[in-house]
Amino acid sequence: MSKWTAAYLDEMNQKMDPIADKVVASILSKGAAEEMAVNQLFSKLIRTSDPVPAGLPPEVQNYFEETVKLPEWADPKLIRAGEKLFGEHGQMIVLMLFCRCLPMGYACHRVAKVMASTGRLQEKPPGTDRMVMLNRRIMETAQFILNVMQPGGLDAKGTGVRTSQKVRLTHAAIRYFLEQQGWDSKTLGAPINQEYMAGVVLTFSLVTIDGLKTVGVDLTEDEKLAYLHAWNVVGHIIGVDDGLIAHTYADAEDLFWTIFDRQKGPSQDGTDLTKSLLDYMDSKFPLDVMDAIPPFMVEKLCGPEIAAMLNVKAGKSVALKMMLEAMRFAGEVTEKLDQDSKLFREVTAFLGHALLQELVNVFNEEKQIHFYIPPSLRDDWGLPPAK
Repeated sequence: MSKWTAAYLDEMNQKMDPIADKVVASILSKGAAEEMAVNQLFSKLIRTSDPVPAGLPPEVQNYFEETVKLPEWADPKLIRAGEKLFGEHGQMIVLMLFCRCLPMGYACHRVAKVMASTGRLQEKPPGTDRMVMLNRRIMETAQFILNVMQPGGLDAKGTGVRTSQKVRLTHAAIRYFLEQQGWDSKTLGAPINQEYMAGVVLTFSLVTIDGLKTVGVDLTEDEKLAYLHAWNVVGHIIGVDDGLIAHTYADAEDLFWTIFDRQKGPSQDGTDLTKSLLDYMDSKFPLDVMDAIPPFMVEKLCGPEIAAMLNVKAGKSVALKMMLEAMRFAGEVTEKLDQDSKLFREVTAFLGHALLQELVNVFNEEKQIHFYIPPSLRDDWGLPPAK
């Protein structure tokens, strides 16, 4: 029996983030002009890792000062070990984001509803290319992960701490507007509630670690605990309730799968979000023969049940067979393509590197910011220097 009871999680499903919500409500209740100004501010905050700008409203300035402190249980040695693991396996972790973490979230119908309601993946301003919007959303999520897991990202006032504070504030803004639009909290749970946030943090830690094992990356128990701990610190900064932070790997497994079993279910939102994600990955590969890889990887990394729930049909296309035969020939690999084969690991490594390399080249539609990878991680991952 799970230590996180249904009654407790039902309570957390209705609880949001009083600290950040109070700040946002205070500002957005002042009027249309202030609302527009804060919208522009939030857009700038979340889409840059620069220091917090000057001239913020007092409520926002106080928020950044009060939420910058790491929790008392934060262990610098474990955080460093978590960062080290990310440096060693970052390309595979990027692959997990695309082909396991995001699809697992989309398979939770309430999570998918929140994400679809923000309109960030499907909707676009008039005249804006759809792929630009896809690029922006994917870039923001991947940049968040790199900011918090880069060396020193979770130091006092480090880039990862600042980014997490901004994400927390943006979550509060999304909650505010969804509630203003009549969000059905009784049926769907409060928007971006505590159960939701705890599940997302565990997706970036536990689900990623389990996915690495699937592609042949066997971590020690100490490495698993370190990566979990680093993400627990991130969870604290973005406002996850202390009661929903699992400090052991066994507890993390218990909590995540308890939440996932409560939340999973097919939905049109989940299917649409998944299609957008697959379209994004397809757009990054120059050869049509490679278009079969993303659905294949989602099915392999998430399992056939979740793939079916998301209407992902990997199939056995002629194009995929041709590509795999070419890889076998070029690499003199004879194993079949399954989780235990060298070929499967080669495909996952190639895909992770290709996606990471593409993110380096992605700019947002205003061409104002770019995806930033610190030099130390570029060296670890064999990426060219920044231009």
